[in-house]
Amino acid sequence: MFSRFHNRQAERAVLGIPDSDGILDERDVNALLLTVHWEMQRLAEEFYHGHRVWNILRVVIRSMREAGIHETLRVVDVGCGIGYTTR
Repeated sequence: MFSRFHNRQAERAVLGIPDSDGILDERDVNALLLTVHWEMQRLAEEFYHGHRVWNILRVVIRSMREAGIHETLRVVDVGCGIGYTTR
């Protein structure tokens, strides 16, 4: 089925699961589902990270303004990969 959609990665994953008379091994399927779930959870955490940083940064900027700093502020993203968080 995955070959019909040219999804070679999914096809390889399914072909790598042992089967008995065409029925995939339950333990291997469960292990794969857990791996996928953990990766999805990790990605969700990563994607929400920017929102969390923004919430913290707003508080810091507001505190600076309340402390009397009114100059232009610049936020510089240094060492954060491709800059996803600040974008």
